Amino acid sequence: MEDRTNQLNPASNKISKPLLGVLYITNSLPGLRTKMLPHVCLEESSIDWPSILSQNFHNEELAAVHWAHSIWFGEAASRDPFAFNHFLNAETAKAILNALIVSWGLIEVDL
Repeated sequence: MEDRTNQLNPASNKISKPLLGVLYITNSLPGLRTKMLPHVCLEESSIDWPSILSQNFHNEELAAVHWAHSIWFGEAASRDPFAFNHFLNAETAKAILNALIVSWGLIEVDL
């Protein structure tokens, strides 16, 4: 599994596509935002996944975390991100689709 830490483009200070995808998902649920953002460092383009994964999440948050983790590492790892999709509301599912689109570079987002 490839850790995508430090993928900030130093020439432009742009946030990496995987990190932007994770942020789309993180901001889709208020509780998730509260639990994940303290463990995301924009300056270093890094995420402390062990601290995030050690927390308790309700089902929808857990589904979103699995998607964010898969986007960050570029693979589904040991957990299938589709396994919890039935817990997602429409807005969170839309955020995940947008996160995938951004992380794959299908659209450019300027911040």
